[in-house]
Amino acid sequence: MKNSASLRSKLFLLLIVNFILLSCTETGGSSDGSNNQEKYTISGNLSGLTAGAWELKLSLNTAEQITLTSSGDFSFTTKFDSLENYLVEIVSLDTALDITCNLTNGSGSIAGANVFQVKVVCKQAFTIGGTVNGMTGTDIIIQNNGGENLTVSGNESFTFPNTLFNGETFNITILQHSTAQTCFVENESGIIANEIVSNISIVCTDQTSPTISFTPLAVPLGTTTPIVFQFNKSMNTNTLNLNGS
Repeated sequence: MKNSASLRSKLFLLLIVNFILLSCTETGGSSDGSNNQEKYTISGNLSGLTAGAWELKLSLNTAEQITLTSSGDFSFTTKFDSLENYLVEIVSLDTALDITCNLTNGSGSIAGANVFQVKVVCKQAFTIGGTVNGMTGTDIIIQNNGGENLTVSGNESFTFPNTLFNGETFNITILQHSTAQTCFVENESGIIANEIVSNISIVCTDQTSPTISFTPLAVPLGTTTPIVFQFNKSMNTNTLNLNGS
């Protein structure tokens, strides 16, 4: 009898243990109380900037923040269950530089896999400038890319207010200068290559009256046929009569 009762007790306990194990399996747990459900992470890539005087802060669901100081891959430590929502945002950009950043693929729902397609693309803008030398008289008006005008009042350095992003082009022309001078531009065009442009040079010189000289022709005395001569293509044709008229 005692053996039979003991056997029934053992069978009862075995049934209870099996029930507990089955319940844990169905709910995603285990016999030691741990949760075996897989977790997923959020990561991405920052491009367009070189390491320098800037810091970019990103947040995940307004809770976790990370600070980026160079281009490359980044990741958050917070882990998510499948079907949970996530939101990556730009918190701040700490820099004195002219930088613009755009974030894409920053929100969604976990679909049973790690998220790695968050993208942050940044662009840095650079100034365009140079110097004026030899100018006298009235102001000079210069233009960049056929649209932005800048007035320069003397022999000084200049910088256009509008900046250009890396890879964009510039083309400097002179719209107006003193009629008593001739002005030209050096290093007037190019492509922004991750640095400011400061080597544009505008040089002005005073115009001088042309010196005209010619050697008289030997002609027979008494000739009355006029001699026609022309100084250059921009000057009028002049006629010299040998009889003094």
